[in-house]
Amino acid sequence: MNANTFDTLTQTISGLSVGATYTLTWAYDGRSGYGQQQMNVSFGGAPLESDFTSVSTQWTVSTYRVVASAASEVLSFAGLNVGGSASGGDELTNVSLMASAVPEPASLALLGFGVFGATMRRRKRA
Repeated sequence: MNANTFDTLTQTISGLSVGATYTLTWAYDGRSGYGQQQMNVSFGGAPLESDFTSVSTQWTVSTYRVVASAASEVLSFAGLNVGGSASGGDELTNVSLMASAVPEPASLALLGFGVFGATMRRRKRA
């Protein structure tokens, strides 16, 4: 993520449904030999996570559920100077934003009636 300076990568994501929940996932790793690294992640201006590393042997996968407050939101990954070398920097891969499955109200009502019926049947037997 860092080339010769500590950079910020941003992407404006359009076509979101206001109030809808999405699953945001990414993988992060720091390169060994370049000192302490930090990356701050935000969605729609709200901070999600600060990733820290100095020597890494494997990727760290982060997953968050985020709610869109507008039809377009900005996703940001910011590399910060915390004493490491910018010339090696952080590594970022497999960024994805997927709509989360949310049960429809009719399905929830049907489930509720089923639980109610099972409860009433159990009481009747007792």
